[in-house]
Amino acid sequence: MNAAREFFLKYSLQIVVLLMVVGIMVTVSPGFRGEAALFSSLERLIPLGVIAAGLAVTMIAGEFDLSVASMAAFAGAIAVQLEGLGLIASILIAAAVGVLLGALQGWMIARLGISSLVFTVGTLILLRGATWLATGGVPVTLSDYTLSDALMVRIWVFTPLSLTTIAVLATLGIFLSRTRWGREVSSIGGARQEAVASGVKLSSRLVLAFAISG
Repeated sequence: MNAAREFFLKYSLQIVVLLMVVGIMVTVSPGFRGEAALFSSLERLIPLGVIAAGLAVTMIAGEFDLSVASMAAFAGAIAVQLEGLGLIASILIAAAVGVLLGALQGWMIARLGISSLVFTVGTLILLRGATWLATGGVPVTLSDYTLSDALMVRIWVFTPLSLTTIAVLATLGIFLSRTRWGREVSSIGGARQEAVASGVKLSSRLVLAFAISG
């Protein structure tokens, strides 16, 4: 109860603004009302929410990752190419590749002292080219939709994928606000020199932030 009260007190302004925006949208746009509209909004959250969450972590750390969309496309191409290993295995491998590439980006940015904006523009171009080579420049799709169809089964306004996305976003929020590593990622974005002076390891926290983004 105390945790819930603390949460609402801390984010009361954001909650009020969100409710006002939803209220205005419902009033001016009849199509925004009802379960169908909520279901559609949650489905759009699946790709955009995950990508935005990864980008947000690097922004919180005082950096900027422009490669997130290309990283997502590259990981998707890998997952499709490795479909023969099983959809779950291919997704896990693609996610691991994204994490490793993100961590490598963070390490190089910290090591070289280069602007993350400039560096990730280069990564964006590189990954876009790698995706084109991996797919032959043509759209690629799964050959077996059995598992993916199961993940899209509607449960009221949710699907397993939208519920998973919400869980990932909630976990990330808890990590950033409740754990030492998460708070240190936030600290290097708000007051980097002071954070480093207090003992925060800048390089490892940048690696962590970009690994999450990846």
